[in-house]
Amino acid sequence: MERCALTDIDMTIEKGKLYAVAGHTGSGKSTLIQQMSGILSPTAGEVLVDGVPLTAKGKEARKQAVLARRKIGMVFQYPEQQLFEETVAADVAFGPKNQELSPEEVEQRVRDSLALVDLDYEEYKDKSPFQLSGGQKRRVAIAGVLALEPEYLILDEPTAGLDPRGREALLQMIISLQKGKGGRPPITIILVSHAMDDILRLADEMFVLQEGQLTASGTPLEVFARREIIAAAGLQPPPLLLLMERLQQAGLAEQVPVRNVKEAVKAVKRGLKGAK
Repeated sequence: MERCALTDIDMTIEKGKLYAVAGHTGSGKSTLIQQMSGILSPTAGEVLVDGVPLTAKGKEARKQAVLARRKIGMVFQYPEQQLFEETVAADVAFGPKNQELSPEEVEQRVRDSLALVDLDYEEYKDKSPFQLSGGQKRRVAIAGVLALEPEYLILDEPTAGLDPRGREALLQMIISLQKGKGGRPPITIILVSHAMDDILRLADEMFVLQEGQLTASGTPLEVFARREIIAAAGLQPPPLLLLMERLQQAGLAEQVPVRNVKEAVKAVKRGLKGAK
C-alpha cells in the first residue's frame, strides 16, 4: 500500500544557523533529509539550494544542480560503518580524489578536515580507522564529509551510541563547525535528533514532523511551549525545562528562559537569593 512520506512541507534554511529536526520514528525525518541532500527527489514540489533546484532538467540546469548538491554534506547515522580504507588519510581523501583535485590539494583537504574534527594529521593519518575508538571513528567519518567542503551539513543522530564523554566532545565539535573554525566559514547545520536536551541547548530553530507533516517550527523554547503539538508528535519536552518550570512555580528560580544547565544554575541561585 502506497503512502505519501511527506506532505506540504515548506521550510527555509538560512545560512549560518543550526537547525534541528525532531519527530517520532516514521514521521518522515529520513525522507526529508535525503530530499534536502538530493539523494531522493520529491514527487511534487522542489528542493532549492541557493536558488538552484536540485531536480532541474536540461543540460546546463543539471550542471548547476550538480554544483548545488556539492554544497551539501550528509552524515548518516553510525557513519563509522561506512569506513573502508586501510588508513585514516586514505578514507578522508576518498571524496576529494573523486573531485579530480591534485595530490597536494587532496592532502591539504585531509589535513584541514582532520583538524576540524580535532584529530592530529601526523598522529592519525597512517592508522587503520578500524583500530580507533567509537568516537574517533565517527570523527574520521565526518572528516571525510568535511573534506568535500560543504556549506550545509546534515547530521542524522550524530551522537547515537556514544558514551557521555564522546557525545559531549562531538557536540562541542558541531558547535565549533557551525560558528566557524580554523579560518573556515561557518557551516549551516541541520541536526536530526531524538535528544530534546541537545536540541534545546544547540538549535537556533527547530522543526517538528508528525506523519509526514510539519506541525511546528520556531526557536526550541517556542516549540517546546506548545505541549499539545509536542505530545501529538510523540515527543517530550527536555527534562531540564520541566524541572525549571517546577522550580520557577515554587519561587525557587528566577523567571528567565533557560536552555542549558549553566543557565539553570544561575537562575536557581538568583531565585534562592531573591526568596530570602
